[in-house]
Amino acid sequence: MVDSYDPETESLKLAQQVQNALVQTAAVEAGALGLGAILVAVLHTTLLDVTGLLGAGALAALGFYVLPYRRNRLKQELREGIDALRQQLNEALTRQFERELTDGMQRMREAIAPYTRFVRVEREKLDRVAGEMERLRRELSDIRVATARALPPQE
Repeated sequence: MVDSYDPETESLKLAQQVQNALVQTAAVEAGALGLGAILVAVLHTTLLDVTGLLGAGALAALGFYVLPYRRNRLKQELREGIDALRQQLNEALTRQFERELTDGMQRMREAIAPYTRFVRVEREKLDRVAGEMERLRRELSDIRVATARALPPQE
């Protein structure tokens, strides 16, 4: 994800967009200047000269709008690109963290598996011994009762 981000390519793209905006602005300004010159040359009256100059001025003012508009649009595109990259990075980190957590838990289970088996086997042995001891206690109790019945009480 982060490897796919190429700062050089992004900077070249940004520089190209800025250059295009400057060319557009220069074209609008040149058009405004040319329109004013053509109107002055074609129409020799003062009123029309002023009107032509006002039209050229309006066109020139429009040209000054192009650069800030393009700059704001480029900033917005850059913000959106950074936000998308941030989201992708967050998702990739979350996936990697979850994968590492799962793998770590599995490695721990595998590491303690021999001890778990040992404890289970020993527990089964202890349960068998406890059962055998209980059986022997009952048998001993039965023998004591039988012995007490068979022997007369001593006075």
